[in-house]
Amino acid sequence: MKKILLALSILSLCIGSASAADFTDFLAAIRGKSDVTYYRNNDAVVGSDGSAIQIKGRNIYTNYGEVYRINGDTIYASNNIIYQLRGSSLWGSNGTVYTREGNTIIGSNGIVCYTETSLEKREVMTFCKSNRSSSRPPSQHNSRPHYR
Repeated sequence: MKKILLALSILSLCIGSASAADFTDFLAAIRGKSDVTYYRNNDAVVGSDGSAIQIKGRNIYTNYGEVYRINGDTIYASNNIIYQLRGSSLWGSNGTVYTREGNTIIGSNGIVCYTETSLEKREVMTFCKSNRSSSRPPSQHNSRPHYR
């Protein structure tokens, strides 16, 4: 069941129309903070660093000053960066690319984020780490990291 949910999430990204919830996994990588865990439950995301994200329709509001508006496969950020979904990658107008490989998002900004879904709690956890470090989140010890 866990793999089915992950496959559906990836499929929704690949067909070219992102939901706000799908984008929150990429948002963790875009933020670029290492050693932060994000917990998504329904329309809210809370970061271990005190960050908060609220999903309202096709908009995402943050407590750190960014607002994202989603229109089809294009995401408009309040900092004037435009993101475009292309297959399993998110391309930023600032030149940064984020690629989803299974449950991992790898950013050209040097961040790697691992995503897990808890079916019992209906919660998604995303843990981000700089790819310059060999550390992995505690629950990932038996899986192989995807480093570039």
